Amino acid sequence: MLQTLEHKVIQCVFIGDHNTEQLGIYKMKILKEFDLDIPNINDKNKRSKFRYEVRCIASLYERFFEKFKTENCWKILIDCVDKVNNKIVRDFLGVYTIEVEFNIDAYFKASNHEKKKNILETLKKGIDIIVKEKDWPIEPFNKAYKKVIENNYINNWIWKKPVKNTKNDYIASVFCEHELDEFNIFMIINSIKGEEILKRKIITVQPDEFIYSNYLGEFKWLSINQVALIDKNKKKYIVDLTSINLKKM
Repeated sequence: MLQTLEHKVIQCVFIGDHNTEQLGIYKMKILKEFDLDIPNINDKNKRSKFRYEVRCIASLYERFFEKFKTENCWKILIDCVDKVNNKIVRDFLGVYTIEVEFNIDAYFKASNHEKKKNILETLKKGIDIIVKEKDWPIEPFNKAYKKVIENNYINNWIWKKPVKNTKNDYIASVFCEHELDEFNIFMIINSIKGEEILKRKIITVQPDEFIYSNYLGEFKWLSINQVALIDKNKKKYIVDLTSINLKKM
């Protein structure tokens, strides 16, 4: 997700006049976020573009990554650099950061599919270093890595459960397509038999969770023929079947 460590609010939990550490109670962290950055580049636009693009693969990896408890790490951040100057795993308030050699110019000249492969391999290189140093089991990380490859680096998914209209003759769903350079939201209408009869793109935004999540608020049928995706600001994106010549299946 596009955010700096300065934006993170670190909270300390207190019990009476004692914090949990003083009482000998340690709350384990759940590692569930992964990201990459190019911190040494001076071009802010190129850095921002890179941060958006890596979310396509990083979020796909996160979805396949199983629950993993650590002593204090909740996120892994890979700093992609021309030359590694610091081989130490750094801990910034639970964000484990490691430098990995990366050819930035070659990355931006590559095709989208090659970019996706490069992102995943660079993520794996950094993770492997951290896993070895922290003596973590490698299996959960390798499993998520292999799942991304098996999925052909495609980050598409259905948001929420499909919903039926009151006549039970149509089933609607929200289909999300996370690409390197954009995030697309589609409305899909299927017949009751499961055959797709309509697929319409209703939203295209930048590929960042903080942006596109605002559009994923509520999804419901407004009537027999109208279905709507309602964003978190209550704006409705409606597909009206009465205005479409649908062939009944």
